Amino acid sequence: GGLKIYPNPVSSNEQLRLDLEKANGKLHFQVFDIYGKVINEMEQDFLSKEKAILTLDVSDIPAGIYFIKTSTGQVGQFLKQ
Repeated sequence: GGLKIYPNPVSSNEQLRLDLEKANGKLHFQVFDIYGKVINEMEQDFLSKEKAILTLDVSDIPAGIYFIKTSTGQVGQFLKQ
């Protein structure tokens, strides 16, 4: 459970969506490439304890495999086409 990422694979003209279970308060997100380099970082406040949805613009990152890690320790992976 935890982190759902879709569409996966994602293309440049699509927004990547992250579904988080039990998101509450301020969450920090990091997007890494396969070499462990942080290519995107963001923070968002979630008021609800229910599922939260975050959208991420991936149009400016090159094709490849990426990982997303949240400050709650959830990790996901997606493929940019």
